Amino acid sequence: MVGSALTSQGASLAAWRGRRKRRVWAVAGLALLGVLVLVAADRGGVFGPAGADRGRLEGRWAQVAEVRGGDGSGPVIELARGLEIGLLGVADAPGQAVAAAQAVRDWIGAGRVRVRFAPRATRDAAGRRVGYVENDEQGVLNERLLARGLARADHAAVHPQAERYALLAQQARDDAARAALEGR
Repeated sequence: MVGSALTSQGASLAAWRGRRKRRVWAVAGLALLGVLVLVAADRGGVFGPAGADRGRLEGRWAQVAEVRGGDGSGPVIELARGLEIGLLGVADAPGQAVAAAQAVRDWIGAGRVRVRFAPRATRDAAGRRVGYVENDEQGVLNERLLARGLARADHAAVHPQAERYALLAQQARDDAARAALEGR
């Protein structure tokens, strides 16, 4: 009787160890799956501009190859490295897409720009990386477009300067309305 009790205890201990081992492997597998999902989502720009684009661009000067506009998301700057950067917090103002792209071309010339990324807002609606773009003489181009009324603030973009950008765009609209009333 004592021997059978020990044998049944040993069998239940072995069964318990087997269940524990399966649970550990299941939890490890789910954790690995979670990490893979997060990495895949981050490649889509969900958690921040990580990876090669950010490492190659953040705070460094890059040569501009072309400036395009007119797709609704504001001017797009193509860098000589083949990367496309959108202007964070900026969208095309009605009837100003071509003028905004031309203004950015004029401000940049054949020069170079420096890109700074916001912590959370990383891609526009077209899937391009977005950031604050500045050059040597003109400062932050995102702000200049808003202040001149050549773009509107993109309220869908979440970034630290969103409130400031909305105020810049509102000030530009107010200035344009005041100038229209004065007949300028």
